[in-house]
Amino acid sequence: MAHKNSADVPFSIAGQDFTLRFSLKAQLALKDRWGLEKDADVTARLNALETEHVVDVLWAALRSHHPDMDHDDVVELLDDAEQDDFNDAMKQLLSASMPPAKEGGAGKKQKPTKS
Repeated sequence: MAHKNSADVPFSIAGQDFTLRFSLKAQLALKDRWGLEKDADVTARLNALETEHVVDVLWAALRSHHPDMDHDDVVELLDDAEQDDFNDAMKQLLSASMPPAKEGGAGKKQKPTKS
């Protein structure tokens, strides 16, 4: 089990267990694969994923713990999944790929500063 502050995220699909890591390595892999120049462009694409981008995100997140899996292996893995399994896995993947909410969040009141 990953530590709550770890970048490692357990992931299951098609009866197989994996560990995803959404890290700088994954972000740089996506940036390179998608031919983007800015980090903000990666974030924008993550917020409007198309099917082929889902494959790319999963592939990038698998690279740290499953370096032997290539892009075609990820396509096969997703293709072998049942539709419900695929949908659950995508929810899990997208949830894990979003940065964690900061403690205190937007609802935390800040102390006024002296003028």
